Amino acid sequence: MKQIEKIQPSGHTYLQWAFTILANTSFLTYGLQNAWVSPMSKVLQSDQSPIGRPLTNNELSWVGSVPSLAGVFGAPLAVYIADKYGRRIGIMSVAFLQALCWVIKLLPLTIETLILARICCGLGGAATFNTVPIYVKDICQANIRGRTGLLMMLSQNIGILAMYAMGAYLDYYIVLWIVLVMPVLSIALLFLAPESPAFLVKVNKAEEATATIAKLRGLDATDKVVQNEMDIIKREDEAFKSIADVSFKGILKQRAWRRGFFLMMVIIIAHACNGAFTIITYASMILKQLRVIVSPELQSLSIPVFMIFASLVSMSLVERLGRKKSQRCLPLGFEPADIRLGSPFRTQLGYRRILDTLKCEIFDKRLNVPFNTKGGQVSLC
Repeated sequence: MKQIEKIQPSGHTYLQWAFTILANTSFLTYGLQNAWVSPMSKVLQSDQSPIGRPLTNNELSWVGSVPSLAGVFGAPLAVYIADKYGRRIGIMSVAFLQALCWVIKLLPLTIETLILARICCGLGGAATFNTVPIYVKDICQANIRGRTGLLMMLSQNIGILAMYAMGAYLDYYIVLWIVLVMPVLSIALLFLAPESPAFLVKVNKAEEATATIAKLRGLDATDKVVQNEMDIIKREDEAFKSIADVSFKGILKQRAWRRGFFLMMVIIIAHACNGAFTIITYASMILKQLRVIVSPELQSLSIPVFMIFASLVSMSLVERLGRKKSQRCLPLGFEPADIRLGSPFRTQLGYRRILDTLKCEIFDKRLNVPFNTKGGQVSLC
């Protein structure tokens, strides 16, 4: 009887997962910063406010909305840094801005410095959505990219859940000291992370890129799998260099690109108007005004729980129904959810994941960067 030899997969993926989780700590911090206003509004508008006086409703609205405005400028800045100095440096700059946001809040506070801290939050948030996905895509092999991509939304939602829980029951300054650890630790550990192989090839460091892929895959540099990946990266790099830069003016001149551009703008605006960003920011205040039976701080914990659930469901929904049907079905949950405040979070994350997929499929790689800007989306909220 012939013995059938089982082919054991060679190499490993644990380093890819480790560095992916490390990169996604930026999303975790973004979730913490995004949710910070909700539990802290009670402190900021009390006599014990760190500013020395209670904030007015108008001032608090600026504190909540400034990150969205700052994100418009953070997105192109992040693209420039990642393209000029590398993906890893880009993520480190994100962590620096996020740490700076917390540090400013720990210092003697005024309304001006609080706004400055929230500007850093917006710049870092927009940069997160531009640099981290690129880095994760570059370091991970094709068969695990889908699962690693899910970590982005999960990390953000876990951050929101953690801030709602800590902010409701811990002291103002204790919360700041706890969350400051995350970006500082990220910066320190990122010195151990490798640079993106695609960027290394771009700056003519092919040998270092080969060694990086081999290390991440747990294979020898001469392995066929490593060499095949290097060939693909080199071909893509040559293709990009042979293509002229495409401006927004050039997009509007081409009929197909113009239609795609306006289609994406409609989808982005529809997504931004679902109200999710606003409710995440002011969750406890909204629930308080609704006079919910349980504590508003406790009730707000259900919001990120539903968001985590939605991010998981959306992945299977897209594969079962396809992009177009999912894009039509998910917005149907917005209005009933807004009416009942049950809330838009059940569908908004699924909608965003489909939006990100559509951006990549409608446009070729030259045009994906202008639409890969979280800051542009958030600014419409």
